[in-house]
Amino acid sequence: MNTISIYERENFEQTLNIYQRLNRVMEEVKYIQKGDKRVNNQYRYVSHDQVSSALHEPLTRNGIMVIPNVLDMTQDGNRTTAKVEISFVNIDNPQEKFSVVYVGYGIDQGDKGPGKAISYACKYALLKTFCLETGDDPDHDQNVKFSKGVSKEEIKSLEEMIEKCPEKIRVSIRKRMDSLTDIDSETVKKMKTYIQGKIDEANQSTTEI
Repeated sequence: MNTISIYERENFEQTLNIYQRLNRVMEEVKYIQKGDKRVNNQYRYVSHDQVSSALHEPLTRNGIMVIPNVLDMTQDGNRTTAKVEISFVNIDNPQEKFSVVYVGYGIDQGDKGPGKAISYACKYALLKTFCLETGDDPDHDQNVKFSKGVSKEEIKSLEEMIEKCPEKIRVSIRKRMDSLTDIDSETVKKMKTYIQGKIDEANQSTTEI
């Protein structure tokens, strides 16, 4: 029986490139359960802290440093938009890295908008990079019912669009979705058109102010 010494194993791991390391993290973390915290008692969500917590140890164990860099930030009324580059760096070869750019939005009447926007961008960069599922546990929550013909891509696209809405509109949309028992692709398209209209109205209102 062949055995590998700790030294040989560590030496092998140091030769892994950034993509092999990222793949190892993907093998370890496949799913992040939505938390019990709800927004206005309407719906649950996966927070930035949950994503960071789930990935922290696997990233550290596989020698990957995650470095966010704000490329651009704009303020429009109470809405902050941040363009963030997230780099995944091989700590054994710092010259080797993989980067993605995501845009985040934050709605806040005070000074928390920038932080929310950056957290939003980082959260989705991590979720998308590692292809993480964030579906609800049916034993703990009543999921919105989508028809079998609705693809995961359509659902994710709808969810991302809803997250871009101001909080009051977002909560209203969630409540409306909860009242539906069967959402097909045509309904998803109509909802997207409705949501985009609400986003445009909110942006127009902010511009006039």
